[in-house]
Amino acid sequence: QKLTSDLSRSEKALAEVREELCHSQKKVISVRAEAALEEENKLSAIRSRLESEKGILEADNKDLRDELSKLTQVVEKSSASFEQHKKDLHLEEKKRERELARRWE
Repeated sequence: QKLTSDLSRSEKALAEVREELCHSQKKVISVRAEAALEEENKLSAIRSRLESEKGILEADNKDLRDELSKLTQVVEKSSASFEQHKKDLHLEEKKRERELARRWE
C-alpha cells in the first residue's frame, strides 16, 4: 500500500512537472512570437523609411540631372557664341589688315 501511495504521489508530481513544462514551453513560444513580431515591425518601419528616402533621392537625382542638362545647354550656347565671336573678330582683323594694306599702297 505504501508503494501504491508513493507511486500515486510520484505520478501526481510527474503530471505537475509536465504541466509546468508545457506552461513554460507555451510562455517561451509566446515570448519568441512577440519578439519576432516586434522585429518584423521594426524591419517594416526601416523598409518604409528606406523606400521614402529612395523616393527623395530619386527626385533629387532627377532634379540634378535636369539642372545638369540646363547647364550643359548654357555651356554649349556660350561655347558656340564664343566661337562665333572668335570668327567675327578674325574676319574683322583680316578686313582691317586689307584696309591697312590698301592705304599703304
